[in-house]
Amino acid sequence: MQEPTVADMSIADEHIVVEVKTRISEVCKELAVNPDHAVLVKKGSKILGVVTARSIFQKMSEGVNATKVKVNKIMRTNILSIPAATPLSEGLDLM
Repeated sequence: MQEPTVADMSIADEHIVVEVKTRISEVCKELAVNPDHAVLVKKGSKILGVVTARSIFQKMSEGVNATKVKVNKIMRTNILSIPAATPLSEGLDLM
């Protein structure tokens, strides 16, 4: 039996995933229910960044009005990318 690959996993099963033009106010609704979660930001099928409650609070402390801003203005883009064909065990080791 062949080992599952990273491509076999569905990222939406474990994480909240929103489009790049989603307003932070919508993300806050999700994070209010699950404040420890990270929200992945995508454009099409590609993950571009991540937003957490902490990153929203940090921007708010800098004067950003989070109710009017879209996630692409707050998201962090330094994220780990693993090729889809990578065996799952290797992907977990990389993380």
